[in-house]
Amino acid sequence: ELYWKPKRLDREDRAASSMEPMAVRHYSLPAFEKAEGLQRAGDIQGARGAWDEFIQSYPDSPKISEAKAALGGINTGLLLSSNPSPDKTSYSVSKGDSLVKIASKFKSNPELISRVNNMQTINLKIGQQLVIPQLDVSVVVDRKARAVRLLNRGQFFKEYQIVALKTAAGPGSAQTKVTDKVALRDSKRVAFGDKNYLGSERV
Repeated sequence: ELYWKPKRLDREDRAASSMEPMAVRHYSLPAFEKAEGLQRAGDIQGARGAWDEFIQSYPDSPKISEAKAALGGINTGLLLSSNPSPDKTSYSVSKGDSLVKIASKFKSNPELISRVNNMQTINLKIGQQLVIPQLDVSVVVDRKARAVRLLNRGQFFKEYQIVALKTAAGPGSAQTKVTDKVALRDSKRVAFGDKNYLGSERV
């Protein structure tokens, strides 16, 4: 059998084969753009819900890192603000109170209470109104993704990329506990409330 093909078709085939393939739009992008739009419009609670839904629905999206960074920023901003939220309790300082006592009472953290209330000193006044953050935080070290993930009540809160990792644990998962938080200034330990605490290195 003979087949005749005009040279013009050969040229067209060569031109078509040299063209870049059309970029395929990832199916998760509409949801990403929706969350992005809500955040740009200033609807923080709406954006927070949309980012959370995006992260749960599209864990393999090429935009997952940006989504986690956006949600982490919103969560941190809401936590460190003095605005009321379901994760915060209002408290009026009474006689004999200290930040450590209040933190212990509400299972919170004295440094976090200080930051949320924008306190310049740890000294309290009777009747002073404080906002107490109440979190149930767990930390997940994802060695494969080289990320440290903070969860609040089991839900994504924020993620950090690991710079260096050294662990004795083998393959699989291992559970451990944070037992201490150390603040150092010039290689000396600094207690919370000390004037050098704010400029210290926390470990």
